[in-house]
Amino acid sequence: MLYVETPTNPTLRVADLSALGKLSAERGITMVVDNTFLSPYLQRPIELGAHIVVHSMTKYLNGHSDSTGGAAILTRQEDAKRFTSCNARPAAGLLQWTASWFRAD
Repeated sequence: MLYVETPTNPTLRVADLSALGKLSAERGITMVVDNTFLSPYLQRPIELGAHIVVHSMTKYLNGHSDSTGGAAILTRQEDAKRFTSCNARPAAGLLQWTASWFRAD
């Protein structure tokens, strides 16, 4: 697995996702991108070769920091099979378990 955070925290270095996507494809490596600091509006790692993209929805997608959540966007069925259970637990400011999964086939 190739795990890339871009831009990085706290230095804001930007990785060449296109080059890393090609490298991961050549070597058969799953590429995961932490896209927390840029919303999908500003950077779309899947279009650059990422197989999985993770977001902290608490920061930039939510904008208000009044809830805690995250998202993992998967592009391959074999990766989806690894995500089989949900351990989200209702608490103040957290997403309810019923809102924790969305699947679009």
